[in-house]
Amino acid sequence: YYWTAVNQRPQSLKNAAMLRIALIRAPWRQLASKPTDPVLVRQLVAHDDFEIAHRLVGALGPPKPSKRTGALLVNADFSKTPAFPPFDWALASSGNLGASIDAPDRQLVISAIPGAYGAAARQLVRLEPGNYEFGWKLSSNEPFPKGTLSASLRCADAGAKMSIQPVDLVAGEHSHIFAVSSSSNCQWFWLGIDANVPDDGLGFDAQLAPVRLIKVSEGARAAVA
Repeated sequence: YYWTAVNQRPQSLKNAAMLRIALIRAPWRQLASKPTDPVLVRQLVAHDDFEIAHRLVGALGPPKPSKRTGALLVNADFSKTPAFPPFDWALASSGNLGASIDAPDRQLVISAIPGAYGAAARQLVRLEPGNYEFGWKLSSNEPFPKGTLSASLRCADAGAKMSIQPVDLVAGEHSHIFAVSSSSNCQWFWLGIDANVPDDGLGFDAQLAPVRLIKVSEGARAAVA
């Protein structure tokens, strides 16, 4: 009852997160995730409390990015149902745009009809200034016009502004460099897989294989360019 009630009170969310983190530790060790835990995470993010939300997710012990490969995305191989969106994939589910994870085939399946607009899938990541390579492998039932499906990196921090040009996602295996400026005061970003189908356009079904977001050097950026 308490957790259901507190999730509806924005002024109490931070304290609720601190209490939940404390209950994970000794002597209580309430380690099992409760249905209200993902709700609390989403509510914290909705009120721009990214840091405490990230701490809570870390304490609950969901999958983490692979340090060995330098990957910065959780569940980048689409092998599991998202555990704690948006620190895992937050998937669209609306009348004209939907996304789901096909775990056995390790792919993100995106379906869009005319009028579809917005993020099919997105994830909240913390990035420092530098260059980041986003890689993808995409297939679709039929070709779709340029600009229909894209990847974007947008600042999530309230009051911080930063403009990064999105990249069109085209069929095949490709990569693109996103540059996060050192002059930006942004720390948290939305990595989005975005759809934009005009009302008079054609819908599509697309399959996105494992993606990657890794930090690269200036030399690597030049090589890709």
